[in-house]
Amino acid sequence: MSEQTGNAQGWMAKVEFGPPCPIDPASNPGPANGAIDIPITGNTATWTNGAGTNQIEVWFGEAGNLVQVYNGSPISSFSLAPVEPLDYSTTYGWQIVGKNDTCDVNGPVWTFTTIPDPNLVIDTLFCEPFESGLSGWTVTNDGGTSGCVWQIRFSPFPNSYTLPVTSTGGIMTADVDDCGSGSTLLSTATLNQSFDLSLYTSMVWIEFDNDWNTLDAQDEAHVEVSIDGGTSWTGVWDNIGADIRNSHEVVDITTTVSGQSNVMFRLRSVQPGWDWWWVLDNFCIYGMYIVPVELTSFTAQVIKDGVELTWSTATETNNQGFEIERMSAGGSFEQVGYAAGFGTTTEPKAYSFIDSDLKGGSYTYRLKQIDFNGTFTYSDEVNIDITLPLEYALEQNYPNPFNPSTTIKYSIPEDGFVKLAVYNMLGEEVTTLINSQQKAGRYEVNFNATGLSSGVYVYRIEAANYTASKKLMLMK
Repeated sequence: MSEQTGNAQGWMAKVEFGPPCPIDPASNPGPANGAIDIPITGNTATWTNGAGTNQIEVWFGEAGNLVQVYNGSPISSFSLAPVEPLDYSTTYGWQIVGKNDTCDVNGPVWTFTTIPDPNLVIDTLFCEPFESGLSGWTVTNDGGTSGCVWQIRFSPFPNSYTLPVTSTGGIMTADVDDCGSGSTLLSTATLNQSFDLSLYTSMVWIEFDNDWNTLDAQDEAHVEVSIDGGTSWTGVWDNIGADIRNSHEVVDITTTVSGQSNVMFRLRSVQPGWDWWWVLDNFCIYGMYIVPVELTSFTAQVIKDGVELTWSTATETNNQGFEIERMSAGGSFEQVGYAAGFGTTTEPKAYSFIDSDLKGGSYTYRLKQIDFNGTFTYSDEVNIDITLPLEYALEQNYPNPFNPSTTIKYSIPEDGFVKLAVYNMLGEEVTTLINSQQKAGRYEVNFNATGLSSGVYVYRIEAANYTASKKLMLMK
């Protein structure tokens, strides 16, 4: 420490005695450092511990906010299952600290970034660079004495006006030197189409380039939207008396237009003075929505009892459930079942449904996924063919024993007369279940024995040259 300059000054130095910590840092990270599109589940971090390591710490978390997730004997992999599912589009960091009995060495911080949310959809609904002209717009002079209104101009621009280098074309309102004399101007350019934004409930925004060049404090430029097809208008962006040629405008209009089905846009300029006014370039409209349910598979297969449908989801958002719909050849879709959903979840879910008692033919299935607010979407369709049975068959009733009802299934490979009856152990017929002409196919019949006493009975089928019998037991 010294005071020889008149001010007290101090210096400090760190002095280490002995050799450096004899541990090499960890290496060979997996996923590789900087990796992208990493899934949000099923991940295991791997590495190679440095020489001299006999204890380690594992740190993991969002980049810049790591927490310790392991401390113990050396391991070379760590399952991320305890902290999964990870967030979409997020950068995570992890670090290995190698230790021995006297010191420790921090390894590098490695990072990876997870996949974007597959349920998040961004659509470009409209984008107009104006190089092709104004055919998509209706332009009106709503007042003033200008010599020109809303003209298309391209680089290089006339009269040496200073405009940003990104301006290769756009709409201008007026210029006394370029298109005549005048004193005031009020003009409107209305986009000649409406937009159905009912799907875009997450976000809707507009973007346009940096080409507003107002020249006095009274100059005004506006972007307005209508949600009733042009009857009434609401301002969503106003620029009064400012030069913003060197900016790019992004305007969130979600609260104004989200969920609306008849949205229109217009641009308005007011110029009380008179001079050049370059107005707009690259006007674009974007919409974003979240797919309620990410369906990863939907299949159908023929089984003994009919058709088994299976499907799975990767994530679900506000999922009330699925209606299962079936359509036979030449028919229309009808609901044949329902499966409740899991609401909102980021975990994979599996579903199944069996459609039984089907006759031979071609069938088409689809899922109607319904949100809690009543909105719905249809899955892709799956087709399947059911062939007719190749032989006669009578199956054992189920359940057995039963009280008081049971189901009897049978198959016939050709059209014909069928009798299915139940007999007591004396051979007396106690009830006839089927006694009619039937087409080839698989059938099931419900037998209700409410009026019969407990005991063993026999059910018998007679069809063409085929007969078969099986026992059933009623226990009351």
